[in-house]
Amino acid sequence: MALSLAAMTISRDQAKRLGSAVRDARSAPRTRFARGSVTIAAAGFFAGFSMLLSSAPSAVRLSPRAGDSAGREENQMKHSAMAVVSVMSAISSLAATQLAPAQAVEWRVADGGNGHWYQLVLPPERVSALAASLAARARGGDLASIGSAAENNFVFELAVSDPTRWSLVWPGGTQITGPWIGGSYSGSVWSWLDGAPWSFTRWAPGEPNYLFEETAVLFMGPVNGPPTSMWNNIQPTYVNWGYVVEWSADCNNDGIVDYGQIKRGELPDYNGNDIPDCCEQGSACVVGSYPVQWRVADGGNGHWYEGWRLSAESYISWNYARGQALQRGGDLVSLSTPEEAAWVFENVANDSSLWSLTMGPWVGGFQSAGAAEPSGGWSWLDGSVLYDGFPWVVSQPDNATYCGGPGGAPENHVCYWFGEGVPTPANRFADLVESGYCVSRAENDWVTSAVIEWSADCNNDGLVDYGQ
Repeated sequence: MALSLAAMTISRDQAKRLGSAVRDARSAPRTRFARGSVTIAAAGFFAGFSMLLSSAPSAVRLSPRAGDSAGREENQMKHSAMAVVSVMSAISSLAATQLAPAQAVEWRVADGGNGHWYQLVLPPERVSALAASLAARARGGDLASIGSAAENNFVFELAVSDPTRWSLVWPGGTQITGPWIGGSYSGSVWSWLDGAPWSFTRWAPGEPNYLFEETAVLFMGPVNGPPTSMWNNIQPTYVNWGYVVEWSADCNNDGIVDYGQIKRGELPDYNGNDIPDCCEQGSACVVGSYPVQWRVADGGNGHWYEGWRLSAESYISWNYARGQALQRGGDLVSLSTPEEAAWVFENVANDSSLWSLTMGPWVGGFQSAGAAEPSGGWSWLDGSVLYDGFPWVVSQPDNATYCGGPGGAPENHVCYWFGEGVPTPANRFADLVESGYCVSRAENDWVTSAVIEWSADCNNDGLVDYGQ
């Protein structure tokens, strides 16, 4: 939905009421819904917006008034009106505002962190603090809260990962602004939107100021210098290039942040809203191994993936693994791009339970019959060919026919392989005989697992069937 500010004419009283609705929306109770919806916090804003449209005269415009306080009031009302454009645009295209090249990262307890997850979101268009907060909450998180200098540094490193998105507060100004974080000023008190204690600050010199109207927080820096980890308070209706989302919820009270368990496939989230399905359904949460989705919002393809150990005692063949995958409605994974290969390894295949000594899971790569050995004719089950720079282990593929025992069966299928040295999972590959066991290697150094991919969309609605 697009609105023209030039065509919107409102009275001073109506602008005040709209501004009040915006502030009420920021403090409304937080309720999560399924994917594609927003939070109840939007209700107050939309009520004010509907009221405004139904009563606004067509020829009344705001007129400046003398005096500093009146000018600040005027400025606040203008920015409140602008919230209509930024919030409505963000809500009507919520999926687009979540597009971001950066992956969510965990501030690990082992590194002195809190176990929470964070992501820098860079929308295709500028977004207000209110719209950013609604978008974060629709994904099961909130704008980041900061409780220590260490956390501020961690979040800032995300915020500055794309300094080209930092921008001037206004033309000719002396400050540049970075992503939104979750600070909010109301009732003469600063607080975090997720309810975390307000126990640490990193204000820039002279900040905070203009508390009457500048009630939101973002990173800032000097116009002629690099971005800094200092904060600036600014109008919540100001539109900025990005925001930092934080996930901290632990709905099943197991001491582990839900988002991380979903990301690792330990808890299911088939509706993709970053809240465990068991918590939404009020059922017991059973930690296990579930498929995970490479979400479009995270730069992915919307497909689902799972690492599956099919035998604990012996090796499995490539054709057996594929047959099991097909029975479940998927297929062995086709790693069509470097980005997909990196994501699948990080989120699925990098699981030591799927590996036996140096051998990792089967994938859907194979060599066409009669192709030139050892490097000709390699492709994926989805019909794509291996991309340039595919990460074969050094000396691979080598079609080592001695692996096949008597008769010298060819190595014409692909599995993960660490290679020589101390075994540990790695995003590298080797060609292997179809049986899954090279007879020249140690017994129990064989393939016992596979990575399955679900990509079918039988009803052509643009969503992978498995998640539906």
